[in-house]
Amino acid sequence: MKKKSCFELGKIVKPQGLKGEVYATIDSDDPENWLNLDFIFIELRGGLAPFKVETIFLNKEGAIIKFEEIENLDQASELKGKKLFLPLELLPEVKEGQFYYHDIIGYEIKNEKGESFGKVDNIITDIPQPVLIFFIDGKEILAPFIDETIKAINHERKSVIVSFPDGLIEAYLE
Repeated sequence: MKKKSCFELGKIVKPQGLKGEVYATIDSDDPENWLNLDFIFIELRGGLAPFKVETIFLNKEGAIIKFEEIENLDQASELKGKKLFLPLELLPEVKEGQFYYHDIIGYEIKNEKGESFGKVDNIITDIPQPVLIFFIDGKEILAPFIDETIKAINHERKSVIVSFPDGLIEAYLE
C-alpha cells in the first residue's frame, strides 16, 4: 500500500500492558467509525506494513489496540511513535462545507486581497492545535490552522483564504 493512497489515522503513543497491546491516538471526530477494522497499516522503514487487528477498545482520548502479530511488551515497544494509516476509500463521505486536511494539500494560500503566499505543503494534526505548513522562498512557514486564521476554503479554485497574525510571515523571512 502506498502512502499517497492512505490517510493518517493516528499514532502509537506507547505499549499498553504486557501482552502486546498499544495505546494510540486516533485523529477522528468519530473514533467509533474505526472499531471494526481488520487491518491497520503502520509506517515502518519508509513504507506501510499491514497489521491484522485483533481488538480495538476506545477510551476518552485514544484507543487500545491489539495486533495479532504483536505478542509481548518488547514487540509493542518497537511500535512506539509509529504512525497508523488506512486506505482513503475507508474515509466516510464529508458533509457540505466540510473537508479532510489531505484534500487541501497543494491548494494555493491567499490573503483576502488575493496575494499568494505559496501552496499548502502539509498540515500537522498530531498536536493540540493544527498547523499549516507552506514555503516562501524556500523557507518553511508554520501558521495556526484555526478559524481566526483560515477564512475560507474554495475547492473549485483550489485555494485557502487566510488572515495571518501581524508579523507572522515576516518573522520567518527575517
